[in-house]
Parts: sequence; structure tokens; C-alpha cells
Amino acid sequence: MSRRYRILLLPDSADSVLLYGAETWTLTNPMEKQLIGCYTRMLRMAFNVIVCSSVVVVAVVVVVVVVVIVLVVLVVLVVVIVVIVVVVAVVEVVVVIVVVVVVEVVVIVVVVVVVVVVAAAAAVVVLSCSGSCNGNNFIIYSMSAS
Repeated sequence: MSRRYRILLLPDSADSVLLYGAETWTLTNPMEKQLIGCYTRMLRMAFNVIVCSSVVVVAVVVVVVVVVIVLVVLVVLVVVIVVIVVVVAVVEVVVVIVVVVVVEVVVIVVVVVVVVVVAAAAAVVVLSCSGSCNGNNFIIYSMSAS
């Protein structure tokens, strides 16, 4: 009749194995030693793989979390920069509109002043000059020196 044991691995146990039930057996048969040693090594390798896999999974999760946090921070920064650019652009648009309106008003005022000055000068010239028609519908003015 074969008995099954659950093997609890002990660190650095080459000749003794802690069996389920907390009973330590000393292995005397070389074949048993080899077989249990093989199983023990396989179990330790599996345990190491599980532990390493857990560490790798934790590391991957930490890296993913850090990458997500960095991406969220970058997205927030981009949104903040876009909001700042939009606000500045709106302010700049308002400033540009104000500057354009002011420049247009100044240009209109300058044009009106120039037109008024030219009209006044023309009126002065017309009033102070005697003119005659030369047949080509051009008014030829001759300044009268007075």
C-alpha cells in the first residue's frame, strides 16, 4: 500500500524532509533520497518560478501603474497647456481685435483729417485763384500774387 505525503520544503534540507503532519523523516535509502531530492528540487523550482512570476507580475503592475500615472500627468499637462493657449489665444484675439479697431479708427481719423486738410487747401486755392476753362474741361488755375 503506497502512502502519499505532502512535502513541505525546508531550506537546505538534503537528507530530511518535513512531511505533512510536521513529522521529520530521515531518508536512508539512496533511491528515496534521489527521488525525494528530485521532487524537492522540482518543487523548489516551481516555487521559485511562482515567486519570480509574482515578482515579475508585481513589477509589471508597478511599471504599468507608473506609466499610467505619467500618462495621466502628461494628459493633464497637455490639457492645462491647451487651456492656457486657448485663453491666451482668446485674449490675443481680443487684443488683436482691439488693436485692429484702434488702428482702423486711427487710419480713418488720419484719412478724414487729410481729406479735410486737402479740401481746405483746395478751397483756399480755389478761392484765392482765378481760373479759366481751356476747352478740355480742365480748370487751369493761376495763382495771383498779392
